[in-house]
Amino acid sequence: MSGSRSNMLRLIRCFTRVVDAGSFSAAAYQLGMNKGAVSQAISTLEAETKLRLLNRDTRHVSLTESGRHFYNGCQEVLQSVERLDELTDHLTGENSGTLRVACSNLFGSRVLVPALNHFMEFHPHLKMDLCVQDDVASMADGAIDVTVRIGWPQDSSLIARRLFETRQLVVSTPEYLHKHRAPLAPEELREMNWLSLTRHRFRNLITLTDREEHEYSVPLNSRMLTDNSAMLFSLLMAHNGITALPECNIISELEQGDLVELLPDFKLEPLGVYVIYPSRDNLPQKTRLFVDFMLDYFRSYPFVPDL
Repeated sequence: MSGSRSNMLRLIRCFTRVVDAGSFSAAAYQLGMNKGAVSQAISTLEAETKLRLLNRDTRHVSLTESGRHFYNGCQEVLQSVERLDELTDHLTGENSGTLRVACSNLFGSRVLVPALNHFMEFHPHLKMDLCVQDDVASMADGAIDVTVRIGWPQDSSLIARRLFETRQLVVSTPEYLHKHRAPLAPEELREMNWLSLTRHRFRNLITLTDREEHEYSVPLNSRMLTDNSAMLFSLLMAHNGITALPECNIISELEQGDLVELLPDFKLEPLGVYVIYPSRDNLPQKTRLFVDFMLDYFRSYPFVPDL
């Protein structure tokens, strides 16, 4: 192999991200690169190794036989580099290396970014690799160190620490409500244009509870669907309909009157916000620092209500 070791390591990281993401577009989004740069990196790696690593079609990529063996080797290399980073941290007393954090789109940009800013200020030698996606990122292969997500944890094999709870609110814009009468009862939601995440449980049915704990389950007319929470928010703010969102994601819009809470006498089940990591055993120092920081930061988070 020719080329510098640092450049080869960069190409390897790009290659493994393409494989894990399943496409050049998804990998480019996660890496903060354009698709052409990612494609060029893979071409360069194939030229350096003299191997065809990937089968390509218009939307997806798959590993060749050689690529599968090379990918397994790359995983071992990256894990070794990570262990060396941790050893260096221990010997120098500094916290460095790369922390790989997964979060959802809207929550990440609206709530998590300020916390990340403070964390990085405290740890100037640490790097962070953010995986931003609404699907729950797998932690089984070690590609993600820690996840911060809204929603009750489903995988009992992971450690989940609750940061706070947030209400879910049915909301819309004043502009939409000017053209369409605001619902006065849960049953009227079935007549509204509902905006939904593709895999959200409120896609077809919503259950609200009144002050006397009576439940109302209402079928929904999901007129517009998306797999991206940031796109859902954009559709909402463009006056396309009604949806339910975690309160923590829309505090400023509610305060400024850009969004209106609907059916305030009815409530949805609140959601937990969790920091999730694989195991307490042999937890890397950088992950432990991040978890402890998140717990402390959100302990004094200004808007967390008494639910």
